Amino acid sequence: MEGKYLSGPVTFANGREYREFLLADSGYINCSYLVTPIDLKGRPGGLTKDESYYNYRISRVRVKVEIAIGALKNRF
Repeated sequence: MEGKYLSGPVTFANGREYREFLLADSGYINCSYLVTPIDLKGRPGGLTKDESYYNYRISRVRVKVEIAIGALKNRF
């Protein structure tokens, strides 16, 4: 599964193709340019294996970004 998600241009349900995204936490809504984790609310069966992996990868990227921002803040 490595590299399957967000590894290049992605075509969304609206038919538009995007190459760049902003990553956000679940406090934001998912829209054409903003990628958020998949929410569990209202899903009695929970997440599928692919959805869980997607959430995991989004989380890993966000953690790396937060570490980088922290390092920059400590420099100045």
